[in-house]
Order: sequence, then structure tokens, then C-alpha cells
Amino acid sequence: MTVHSWKTLLVEDNEADAVLLSEMLGGTDVGHFELVRTVRAADAINRLKLGVFDAILLDLTLPDSRGFETLQNIQDAAGHTPIIILTGVEDESMAIGAIRHGAQDYLVKGTVDGRAIARAIRYAIDRQKTEEALRQSDAAYASAKVSVDTVNAMEEGVALISMNGNVSSVNPALSRLTGYAKAQLEGRSMAELLPLIVHERDVQPAIDALRTAMRGEIPAMAEATVVSNPAGHVPVVPRIAFIRDEAGRPTKIVLTVQDMTEDRKAEQKSQIVTTILALFARETARREYLDAVARVIRQWSGYRCIGIRVLNDRGEAPYETYFGFSDAFIQSETALKIASLDCACTRVLARQPGPNDMKYFTSGGSFCCGNTGQLQDSPSAGNRERYRGICAAHGLASVAIIPIRHHNTIIGTIHFADEKEGAMAAEAVEFVETTLSPIIGEAICRFNVESELRSLASRITLAEERARRQLAMALHDTVGQSLALGKIKLGALRQMINGKEAQEILREIREMFEAAVEQTRTLSFELSPPILYELGLGAAMEWLGEDFSKRHGFTARLIGTDKEHQLEESMSVLFFQSARELLTNVAKHAGADDVEISLAAVDGYLIMKIVDNGKGMEAMAFENAIATKNSLGLFSIRERMKQIGGSFSLKSAPGHGTTVVLTAPIQQAPGPDFGIRN
Repeated sequence: MTVHSWKTLLVEDNEADAVLLSEMLGGTDVGHFELVRTVRAADAINRLKLGVFDAILLDLTLPDSRGFETLQNIQDAAGHTPIIILTGVEDESMAIGAIRHGAQDYLVKGTVDGRAIARAIRYAIDRQKTEEALRQSDAAYASAKVSVDTVNAMEEGVALISMNGNVSSVNPALSRLTGYAKAQLEGRSMAELLPLIVHERDVQPAIDALRTAMRGEIPAMAEATVVSNPAGHVPVVPRIAFIRDEAGRPTKIVLTVQDMTEDRKAEQKSQIVTTILALFARETARREYLDAVARVIRQWSGYRCIGIRVLNDRGEAPYETYFGFSDAFIQSETALKIASLDCACTRVLARQPGPNDMKYFTSGGSFCCGNTGQLQDSPSAGNRERYRGICAAHGLASVAIIPIRHHNTIIGTIHFADEKEGAMAAEAVEFVETTLSPIIGEAICRFNVESELRSLASRITLAEERARRQLAMALHDTVGQSLALGKIKLGALRQMINGKEAQEILREIREMFEAAVEQTRTLSFELSPPILYELGLGAAMEWLGEDFSKRHGFTARLIGTDKEHQLEESMSVLFFQSARELLTNVAKHAGADDVEISLAAVDGYLIMKIVDNGKGMEAMAFENAIATKNSLGLFSIRERMKQIGGSFSLKSAPGHGTTVVLTAPIQQAPGPDFGIRN
């Protein structure tokens, strides 16, 4: 088998883009691309003087040249070497303009994979060769025999059009693309054919472009949709060039039409990957993440049913999320165990396909069947025992079961199903298997770790609070009781002694005991206020506000408490401790005389807001304090909120006070209702 090699000049000043492009081209199986990279336009021109290249990949924004000037300079040095523009999304209009100035194609960075880039290079090379052959063979075209092999071999559709708009000849690729035979196209007017071939919204722009070309001008042409192809709508990019006589006058219009189906698929896949990665960054819980992922994949695939199973510690694989399946189907699948091996799902999970399975299993371990009814109807021995037939019984003719992997361990499956036979496209299954499954597997494991960390953080918080309660009870029951008893004894002793001086000393000692008793009670209450456990977070927050008001001289107002929501102990403790830390910061640093504390339950989230009218601070001062951990209290609050799936935000400005908002999903526990209101 012949391996093609293309020498390509890459003119790109962004190191990351250059490395990524090189890696993507290196991972394709369509041939070898020898990349020679330059950073500046001047260096590229020097390279072109020293050697011949098959194609040029050109970024229009370079350190020494920008825009169309870059293209013009490279064109002057490159001769007829095809140029493909590299552009960012925001520069796409400039890239389209570059096509009008002679570039063969453009690629938007970050939206194409290696195959799409390789295909664009190959098409550009073929297109340039054809146009060059056409330019050099005007006389031969009169007999319609020159360059036929070149044109017919092209993967792009090509039509030669006379200057009056009639089709002279077309190549086989254009016939395949339009669904019309060669004889049905040749000799007819393009203006007559366009309404039959392209989407109605594209007809007038295409006719306008044709009229511009008939005047001898290169028209601006946008992407269009071919609707006459029997296989369905096909996105295409048309381009126009001219065959010119010796005086430079156009004698023929050369229309090339590139099928963009694969490019659009690549862009769509890239967008799906980006979306799934963004969902992982956005969602805070595994279930919500998998719900969102399943919706995205279902919409992309077009299959009616999708479910995601996740293995648990008991060897079961229940559906964590699903769409399209009936409740009866889900109920029948809830107790599926990996050890049973009586279903394709369990054999995918266990990596144990049977002898009769091999024609349905991919090399990546996925099961794919386009007719589930045949599985049990097969005369092969044991088929009925190895296929329970649940999918077929529920009218699901096509099924794909794709393993979710974390490194080399299968932790779940993605289950596609549809009523139509043969609905599972091998390309879609491969994409999910090789690209999406590892991302989802990594996300599941990270959510599992975060869940374990949240559980650990909750246990640590409760353990800390229990230690506080034990210490508070010890202070109250031992030290406090002893001090109270000592105070009583001193009172009795004072009545027994008559000397004035001794009486005064005893009075002073008794007052010291009274102060110690009061301090012990206060310390005991502050360590672990009984009101938090007896009446709940709302009442505890009221007490906290009153206590800080008395001790620090500012007014603290609480709004939004009642007894409609009972909160899990760990959550109440965390919010109470956070509020105490924040009010301590207000007392120490804010210089405020008014503080408002609000609690609310909104859409399943507990929200606490503390607003003061103090001196405020610069936003960067807070961020720097958090980043350097100089404010350990605020850093601790933020990290603990993250661990329970919540958030911490602070807004402040000099002279405008400070607002702190804590938000976390409500965790409810059985028992008497207390807490906060909606």
C-alpha cells in the first residue's frame, strides 16, 4: 500500500497551536505530513525560496505581518502552492475574505480534528493542481480531453461552466454529490439546476454568485446545502475560479464543490467534548453531571433511549440516569448484577464476551447489535440463556452498550437503544467508546472522591463539634459546679467571721468566684451553644446576633427564620461556625454599627447572607488573603463550603461595607422541624 507524504509549511507564531496541530496530523492514518514551521512571514518567504512545498498552513496574524498583507506576501513567494488559512473563531470573516483573495481553504482553530485538517490539505492540493491544469490547457479543453484523469479522480465535485452559465462538463464526484447523472447536468443552465440541487434559502445567493462569475469576477460564496443527494442533506463549500486566455480574459468558469459533512461532524464532536468538559467544571454532584451528559449525547446521537449505569460496591449496575426508556424497562433492569452474565450489559461490564458474542463486540469492548430479535432467535446453542431479551421485549431493535472506563477499569456503561433496526452507527459508537467514555469515567471517579471528601469533612466537623460539646459539658458540670460550690462556702464562711478587714477580703474573693462562674458559663455556651441542638440553626443565629451586639456594640438583625426546614446536624454546625467566624471578622476589622443576617431556603439550597455597613475593602485584598491563606478563617469557610457542594462569595468596596453569601444544597434529616424558611 502506497503511503502518501506531503511537505507542508506551517506559518504559526502560537507555540501551543503549532504543537497541537502537529500532534493531530501525526495521529491520522491518511498519510505522512512533514511539517516545517516558521514564526514570521519573512522566515516563511525565505523557506519558500529554498524549497518546494505541497501546501502552506498560514496564520494571518504574525509578529511581522497582519491580515491580507500576510496572504499577499506569501502568495507572491509561493507561486501556485495552495494556501490554507488558520484562524480563530473571531477572525472567521477575515478568513472568508482570504478565500476571495486566492486562499484555497480555511480552518478554525479548536474546531477540527486531525482527519479534517489532513482532508483540507489534500483537497487544497488536488484543487490547486486541477485549476493549474485547467489554466494551462485551454486549447485542449476545446476538444474536452485534457486533464480528464485529474478532474475525474478528484474527491471534490467539479463543473466547467461556460461564460453564459451553461454546464459544459462535470466529474463523477459532482454527480455523486448532487444525485444527478452526468447526462442530467451537462448542457443545462446552472440557473435552472440550482433550485433543484440546493436548499431554497441558498438558491438566490448562488444565482447572484453565478451572475458575478459570468461577468468575469470572483464572487463571495458562502456554505450551502445540497438537498438533492439521495442520502440526505449535504453541507458544501463552493468555490469559483477561471480559465483565462492569453490576454487574461475569462473563458470558462471552474466550479469546485467540497463536501463538508466530515468537517461538520468533526466540529460537532469537538463541541460535544468541550460541552462535557464544561459540565464537569460546572456541576457539583455526580447525578446532576450524568443527567446533563446524557442529554447532550442523546441529542447528538439522535437515538431515542440512553442510560448510564454505574457499578456500586455490591456488584450491581443500576441506571444512575436515563432518558427515553419506559418505567417498566428500568424496573426490570434495576437489580442487574455483574456476576449473572445472562445479559450483554453484564458481559460488557465483566469483559467476558461469549463465543457467540464476538460478531457484536468491538475491539474496544462495546456491544453493538442492529436487530435484537435475532439474538434469541439464533439457532446457536445457549443464546437464549445468554440474552434475556429485555430490550427486544420492549421493542428496542437496536442496542449499543459501551463501557465507561477509568484508566483500565470498567466502572459503568452507556446504553443506547432505538426502535429502528440498524440504527447504531459504528462511527458514533467508536466516538463514544474512544473519546467520551474516558472523560465520563474520569469525571465519575473525581465526583466519587469529592463525595468521600465531603463525607470526611462532615465527619470532621461533627467530631469537632462533639469535642466542643464534651468540653462545654465538662466546664459546666465540673469546673463550673466546683466554682459555684466554692462561692457558696465562701458566703457561709463570711457569716462566721466578724472582723471588718477579713469580711472585705472574703467579699473580694467571692466576687472573683462569681466572675469565674460567669466566665465558665459563657465559655461553655460559646464552645457549644445548647440552643443549636435544642431549637435549631435559626434560633442559634438569633442568639449569636444578640450576643455579638451586646459584646461588640453594633446592631445585628436576623431575618428569615422559622421552623419549616429541619437541617442535618453537620450542616447546621457548619453554617453556625461560619457565621460566628464572619461576625468575629466584622467586630475586629469592619468598624460597622449595623449588621444584617438573613437565612433562606431557595430551590433546595440554604442561603445565608451577612451584610455590614463597615469600611469595606478592595476586592483584590480579599482574593490575595484567600490565595495566600493569610485569612485562615475565610479560607477554611470557603474550602468547607466547597466540600459540601456549596459556594462562598464576598463583595466589598472601600466605604461601602461587605456582603458575604454562603450557599449549599439543603441536607435534611428526620426529626422535629427547625431551621429556616423559604
